[in-house]
Amino acid sequence: MNAQELLDELRTNILRDTTNAVDASSADVLWSDATLLRYISDAESKFARRTRCLRDSTTTKVVEITLQAGVEYYPLHASIIGVMGASLPDVPLRRTMEGTVNGAPADIAGGTYAATKGATGKPIWFSTDDAVRTLRVVPIPDEACDGIPVRLRVERLPLNALTTTTLTASPEIPVDYHLDLLEWAAFRALRNHDVDGENPQKANSHRAAFNTAVEEVALGIKMQALAPVQFGVQARY
Repeated sequence: MNAQELLDELRTNILRDTTNAVDASSADVLWSDATLLRYISDAESKFARRTRCLRDSTTTKVVEITLQAGVEYYPLHASIIGVMGASLPDVPLRRTMEGTVNGAPADIAGGTYAATKGATGKPIWFSTDDAVRTLRVVPIPDEACDGIPVRLRVERLPLNALTTTTLTASPEIPVDYHLDLLEWAAFRALRNHDVDGENPQKANSHRAAFNTAVEEVALGIKMQALAPVQFGVQARY
């Protein structure tokens, strides 16, 4: 569904915010198009963040980082909420979780990572810091690595909000969940402190429906991630 279709569904069939006036205008409805589209976009961002359903390894501006000689830390794109993997053109990087071993950084398995701290060469490991939105590579790239791309596989938020100038655009999350977004948008609209539009009981009902949808989708995605991988005798891997 595109933005116009979602807007019509929300206004007409959910909020019942319509007018019979011959000279109908934005003054004849409780919520403007811009407001409702802002609520729908907010719903999409919340849905993507809580379900991790938007996964990307192809959008260059989001998932590609270029190594620079002597640079250990790289900023992540603002839309990224999780990094699932990273690879150089010829080899995947191993993820490490930093801890401490005798006061020095180390990976979760022991001192191997600590032994490479400060070393330069072709990166082997990567780690991420969600708090400061950075990706770290180890060893630190040397001059031979300058300009080599690192390709990420990420979980991210939508890249563009729906607006009155993009009514033919569609949400990035799968179409099966588009109508679920309207539950949160309706909650946003009906929880307004307005004598005409406020309806706390209905607002909470819509919020509960949205939360239920989020929980179902998030559970399904987790089950897919935890599904065992089987290798046949002649399987390629």
